[in-house]
Amino acid sequence: MTPEESEIVSLLKKGEESGLKMMFDRYYKPLSIYTFRYVNSLDEAEDIVQDLFVRFCDEKRIDSLKGSLKAYLFNSVRNSSLNFLRQKNRLSMNSLEAMEGHPVYE
Repeated sequence: MTPEESEIVSLLKKGEESGLKMMFDRYYKPLSIYTFRYVNSLDEAEDIVQDLFVRFCDEKRIDSLKGSLKAYLFNSVRNSSLNFLRQKNRLSMNSLEAMEGHPVYE
């Protein structure tokens, strides 16, 4: 863990709002870029990252953090991106199934 990451974790464990700001400032942009590589939409990528930060704070996940904060955030956002893609694919398949039986050419 880097000194900056250790400081962020320490502040978050103390409940200091400055820790959240430091985490956001440090990881928001890299996480958004990383997520964009999966979902190919900047808006969706930013939504996924913002949702991760909200869940992280609301569920007080810092209390159960065992390793690197950076690794945790990147793994979480990857999993969220894959879930997003599965859901999007499921919705696309449902749309195709709904169109089944409708002729394309008349």
